[in-house]
This record gives sequence, C-alpha cells and structure tokens, in this order.
Amino acid sequence: MQMSSVTLKSSLLLYCLLFIFQQTSLAGDTRRIIGGRDAISGDWPWMVSINSRYGVHCGGSLVAPHWVVTAAHCFDGIANPSQDLSIYLNFIDQLRLDSADKHTIKQVFVHPQWDTYNMDSPYDIAMVQLETASEQTPVYADIADHSQIETGRLTQALGWGVTKAGSYANSRYLQQVTLPVVGLEKCQAAYDGIYTLFDGQLCAGLESGGKDGCAGDSGAPLIGHDGNDWRLLGLSSFGGTIETPCAGVGLYGVYSRVHYYRDFMRQHLYQRLSFSHSDKPTIGTHFSLDLAEQNDVPRPDVDLWVLLEVLETQQAYFLGGGKADSPLLSETPQVWQTNIDSQERSQALLSLTLPQGLAGDYRVYAVYIDTGKALESRYQRSEIAVHSFTIVD
Repeated sequence: MQMSSVTLKSSLLLYCLLFIFQQTSLAGDTRRIIGGRDAISGDWPWMVSINSRYGVHCGGSLVAPHWVVTAAHCFDGIANPSQDLSIYLNFIDQLRLDSADKHTIKQVFVHPQWDTYNMDSPYDIAMVQLETASEQTPVYADIADHSQIETGRLTQALGWGVTKAGSYANSRYLQQVTLPVVGLEKCQAAYDGIYTLFDGQLCAGLESGGKDGCAGDSGAPLIGHDGNDWRLLGLSSFGGTIETPCAGVGLYGVYSRVHYYRDFMRQHLYQRLSFSHSDKPTIGTHFSLDLAEQNDVPRPDVDLWVLLEVLETQQAYFLGGGKADSPLLSETPQVWQTNIDSQERSQALLSLTLPQGLAGDYRVYAVYIDTGKALESRYQRSEIAVHSFTIVD
C-alpha cells in the first residue's frame, strides 16, 4: 500500500502536531465517535479503556479473563506498555476511574505482520495479556464464525474519543453510534488513490457522513447483534483523510475484521490440547490415554468435556465422571471432570487394562469449557482436540 510523498508527508506532519497536543497512537488522528450518544452504565462491561497518564489512549475489548484485543497501532512508540498504560473496564465515566475494574498489562503481542510505518497497514491487531484475570463477562469474539458480514448490517461503534472533528478533548462518557456495514468495493472506491484496502478490513459508516469513530477510539470495538448476543466484528483502525476527516461525506471508517485474524487470536487466546496414548493398544494389555496443554496460556478453572466416538457404529459416548481406571460412559452430555485447576496442565483420561469386546477404531474429542457452562457455550476456552486410535485383538 503506497501513498504519494505529499500525502505521506502531510499525514506525518499532522500526526506529529496531534502527538504534541494529545498522546494518541498513529492512526489515532482519525478515529473517534462522532454523532453518537452516551452509553448506559452496565451495558458494555467488556469495553476496555486503555489509558496513559494523559487520559484515553485507545479502546479495546475483553475477549477472555486474561485477554484484551485492540489495534496494533496503539502500541507504536510505547516503550513499556506495562508501565505506561493501564486497562480499565466496566465503567462509562472517565472522571470516575476509581469505580472501574483496573488491570495492569503483563505482555502485548502485536501481529507480526503489522507495519508501524504504513498508516493504512493491514494486520492492525494486538492481543494484550493482563496480569490478573478480569471478572467481567467477555464479549463474544466472532473468530469461529465463517459467515460473511452482510453489507447494510447495522452495527455499534463504541469509544471515548473526541466527539467533534478538530477537537482534542476526548469524551468524558463512553459513546456509542449506530453504523451500517459498507461493502469493501464501495469503501475502496471512496479511498481510491489514498488507501488500498484488503479482505482483512471492514468498513462502516454513512455516505452522508455525520457519524463515525476517530482519535481516541483506535482499537475500540465494532459490534453486531445476532439476535442473542453481541459479537465482536471489527477493531477501529483508521479512516478519513487530511481534507475530509472523521464523519466526512463520502468516506467511511475502516476496521480490522476480527474473523480474518482468528488464527492469530487463537494462538494467544486458547489452550492447545493434544492427546497421547500407549503404543499398540491391544486387548488384555494396559492402555493409557492422556490429554495435555501444549502452550502456557492463562486461563481460569475449567470443565473438561470428552467425547469418545466408535467409528464402526458411529456411536458416541461422553466420558461422564468416574476415574481413569474406571470411566463412566454416557450417551448424554456429561462433564468428565469439573474444576480443573488453572495450573493443572495434563489429564489422564483412560488408564486401564483393555477388556474383550473393545477392538475397533476410535476417535476422541476434548474441549475446555468455563466451569458450569454447557458444551455449546460461547465461553469455550480451547481448540477442540481430536485424536484417532485403533484397539486390536
């Protein structure tokens, strides 16, 4: 993505001037909520304000107890995020931070392909690991949804950025604004010769202008409702031009499309589970089947759900309680073990001498779910691990 030298120099000059007035991030000069309204206290407990000592720096979203997702450009020029920035949740008034859920940053993982020096760079996403788990309910991160986000779908953009183009004062109260999704082709036509967009980006806004996000809202969420829950669709990235800033006629806000970055998010958000079993499982010999986490990802206590499938008959059984040497099978959903400690990294699922009648091909599935939640819950905390094995006579 290339910009003309004049446009690039003008953009960098504007950024430098804005940085003097307000410590915002690189694309922060063009992302703030304009034309919105005050949010209602308690509606968005997962909404994150990333603050520096100067006030609002960026927005973000809690997607797991230890994890916040935001824009990569929020950390451009930040030497030590753990010391320079703080995380606040479950509040709407920036003058009442004492009542917010405050956290410190442990680590920041910026997408490895993010280009700090390209103002319209794709891969504008970062995962922020918190020192301690937040008790707020996370937003549903739409990383497992392969459906297209249809043009015209109404969404909500949130943020504490300034509410008037040309202002340098962020909003005291959390703002929200309703914006329709704009097709990428139409959005690209609006930015022709200025920015080059790609599939990892999502646009929203009004052709008539007047409603948009801008500085201070970088990394803040664009969400859509599916009839049951709010889903995280995008992260505020950039928008507008020098001549036509935020909420300008004929231009739209550009967001990082969350689904596009599902692999990057999963790498940090989920446990990676894998199976191992004893060699050559044979009737009459001892057989063990173990499950272990392959990466040290912070998580709360969880329940473990395990499904054992007999491939020949296509019959599936849940491991419903019992012990590894005397498992209990159930045709209805059962939790294998509850309250697996957050520090416990491996499980012995089966450990027994194989009796007659078990010869055949098997497939086993396992997944972690937040304690007390149903198997189909949106609070899934790991990839589904799958493993096949054969028991011979």
